[in-house]
Amino acid sequence: MKRKKMSALLMTSLCLLGTACSSDDNITPKEELNQLTTEARSFLTDNIVLNVRAFMGEADKTLLPDGCPVIFDFKWSDTHNTNTLNIAMLDFTMEGMPYVIDRFACDLTIASLNSWEQDEYKGDGWIKFEGKDGWLKMVSDIPNIPTIDKQIEGSSIMGYYNVRTHEINFKIDFNQMLVTATAIRQTVDKSRLAKFDEEKKQYEEEFEKYKEEHGLNKKE
Repeated sequence: MKRKKMSALLMTSLCLLGTACSSDDNITPKEELNQLTTEARSFLTDNIVLNVRAFMGEADKTLLPDGCPVIFDFKWSDTHNTNTLNIAMLDFTMEGMPYVIDRFACDLTIASLNSWEQDEYKGDGWIKFEGKDGWLKMVSDIPNIPTIDKQIEGSSIMGYYNVRTHEINFKIDFNQMLVTATAIRQTVDKSRLAKFDEEKKQYEEEFEKYKEEHGLNKKE
């Protein structure tokens, strides 16, 4: 009789343990994502300068391996239980492109990484953000090329951010003229905003030097 009671208690304990583990499996990922999102909201805000490489098809139009400095505006939903981030790229152009991108903005959903993404982005603290159909304003000074100011179906932003190390990278597909832009993997440094004009000038000087050294200024 005593042995039966002990067996029953053991089975009850195992069932309770199994239920607790199952419950943790269901709750923990969501709680962890919410915590990571809260940390991201506290740092990844307002205007931030990031290095970007821009492409027309396969051609790298920024030329330099570190890309060029670009200002992005990060804004979060006012509702703290909504994992929504808006990223806007501000005042960007590149050689050979008849437009200046006055602004490209896209609402993004925050999510956890899947298993293969975890293999690429090692360590704790990573979140994923993605969204589509952003709003694009492109301005042209060239006659007969109208300004674009509308939502672009098929445009998108997809990227990753680590709340511990502040590493970030993402890709923008404007779905216009085969133009894409990649914020290369880098650590967010908020002090760069104060030095943006200086960084932009340095990039432009190095850009011209690169073209000269590689014969890209020659006219056929």
